[in-house]
Amino acid sequence: MKTNQYLLRKAESIVLKAPETSVFMKISSPTIMILSEGCGTMAINERAFELSFGYLLFAHAGTNVEITSLNSSNLHMYVIQFDQYKRVINEREQLLYHNDEEGLPENGLIAAPRFGIVLGLFKAIIETSMQPEATVNPFDEQRLLLELLHEVFIAGPKIPYYNQETPVQRAIHYIRENYNTKLKRPFLAQLTGYHPHYLSKQFNKETGQSMSDFILQLRTDKAKELLSTTSSHINEIASAVGYQDALYFSRKFNQATGMYPTEFRQMPKRIVAFQYIGTLLALGIAPVGVESRILHYSQQLKHELAGVPGFAEWDFNQVRMLRPDIIVAPNYLRPDQLQQLRAIAPVLSQPWEEVCPIERIRKMGQILGKQKEAETWISGFNQLADQLKNRLKQIWRPEETAAAYEIADGHIYALSRQDRGAYAIYDVLGLRPPEAILNNVLNAGKSKRITLDELQGYGADHMVVSVYEEDGMEQTARLLADPEWKQLSAVRNNRVYTIPVNKCFSNDGVSLQKLTNMIAQLLLSRND
Repeated sequence: MKTNQYLLRKAESIVLKAPETSVFMKISSPTIMILSEGCGTMAINERAFELSFGYLLFAHAGTNVEITSLNSSNLHMYVIQFDQYKRVINEREQLLYHNDEEGLPENGLIAAPRFGIVLGLFKAIIETSMQPEATVNPFDEQRLLLELLHEVFIAGPKIPYYNQETPVQRAIHYIRENYNTKLKRPFLAQLTGYHPHYLSKQFNKETGQSMSDFILQLRTDKAKELLSTTSSHINEIASAVGYQDALYFSRKFNQATGMYPTEFRQMPKRIVAFQYIGTLLALGIAPVGVESRILHYSQQLKHELAGVPGFAEWDFNQVRMLRPDIIVAPNYLRPDQLQQLRAIAPVLSQPWEEVCPIERIRKMGQILGKQKEAETWISGFNQLADQLKNRLKQIWRPEETAAAYEIADGHIYALSRQDRGAYAIYDVLGLRPPEAILNNVLNAGKSKRITLDELQGYGADHMVVSVYEEDGMEQTARLLADPEWKQLSAVRNNRVYTIPVNKCFSNDGVSLQKLTNMIAQLLLSRND
């Protein structure tokens, strides 16, 4: 396997809509196919195979395939074609591969033990293949293909999928994947091969719930997630979870929860935060738990967070014990981390750098039903900002510059807008940065490490510097003693204002308010 290479040839979605009953394909490359909706048969070189939800099949190049839908129902199949190449020459001057199908399975049904993962990979590959070539990262496409081939050919036992699941489990898989569509008992019975009455009986026996109660619970849980983590209209949420009529959706939601969707959206929520603590506090929301590292570095919020428990980084048991209704997290977390959090509670994942702190408050206020609180806080913050700007203008020369920096492990960085103090200096207080920082940091949207040789060009008349005090203080001391540092105008004129990182760690909401006021007071206290 180490010498093999794989190339995606084609990725498509085949849909047979009633009364259309069949489609014929000439397979030109090894092909894997999975049925995501409907039931029917597949003939591979005239050998017939049953098709039902979740069935996975393989066909070699050169085979003829005919897919037929049964009972005039819609049929939806995902198809991935690829080529396998084996290395035959491995020399420094020449690397040669030949097309080879050795080791691939026989035509017909194959295993799909982790159905959800396999189906997700099919969808991701097809979605990627439909994007304009210029926008697709080829490494992503290759990674998805290799993950799919690993799941299909290596990860699972080599026995057919349908032997791994009971008919009821097959129906559950279908319901979970298609909860936002019309789910009729006769169709689900057809999918499993059971009589509708017998399916209902077996479903209750295996799950302890009626099929209708299971579907209602699943749709209600999805609706709760959308109500908690989006500002979507009730009509949109109803449609997203499988109800075409918003009034009927509201009645069913009330049946399941004892309250209507609007009541649920407005009720207080227990929120666990991995970031955006200052934003939540600005909306009048006290989190019931904060990730310990963020809690440690949020000393400017020490009073507001008194008594709020912290939890160890990625200790999901501790998060679960806090019984959150919503988890607030930044979008820089890995997909697998977000998935684990979503298994505990709905996750409100927000952009970290793309949205300015003020707009984030407004957006989260809309999502969490705190629009009034958001606008009230923003209005008060703008009044404070105007007062501070007016006071600074009275003592500030138009040509003076100010900038935000950070020193860590003996290195100095010019900070972008979303980092400590920068947004307060440039956007709230409206102070002018040096040209080098404007062009190479703020316009670039990324913090920049500055070498000692570059310091003079990036130095401002006033330098607000956050300092990591935990590590690297020896290196930092050497930096501050270096002649290049001492020659800076701000150093010579006593215009360097150092702030411990835990006093300016966050740039959002109440944190931003306190940080803006602190920086302004430092600048106002300068010696004229």
